[in-house]
Amino acid sequence: MRLDQLREETAIEIENLEVVAKDARELLFLAQKRDLTKHEIYGAAAILGCFYTGVENLLLRFLKHQNLPLPGGEQWHEDLLGCFRAGNLPGIALKLDADIARILGDLRKIRHVVRNRYGHLLRWDLLMPHLNILDKLTGPLKTSVQNALSGLAKGQS
Repeated sequence: MRLDQLREETAIEIENLEVVAKDARELLFLAQKRDLTKHEIYGAAAILGCFYTGVENLLLRFLKHQNLPLPGGEQWHEDLLGCFRAGNLPGIALKLDADIARILGDLRKIRHVVRNRYGHLLRWDLLMPHLNILDKLTGPLKTSVQNALSGLAKGQS
């Protein structure tokens, strides 16, 4: 994958993450005014799943651009995130600081629960804190991606 293609695809992904974070804000606002329906709680779970899947898409694009091996096996989701924790994979352009990596690790676990449970068993009080953090995560994640793209561009010149 060329750098211009990586730049374009990550911009689209970041834009989509920002939309998902906005959707979370809207749902949180609605929940302050009234109890949510079970369908809205299903929607909250979908928002969390969409957000983390978007993050994984970003991470996979960086590995592909740098011709680094993609994780495989049963724990590939966990291994993928591990590649980007600062210092875990020498030469990787995108590095996630400990706070971002910890939050993403929590979201990965929530997405696993959301994908592998019946929706009627989901609890708003357990989903809400994760929805609250999406806004706080999007900015630092975007900055990390932009810094990585700048570093890759400097390496090409």
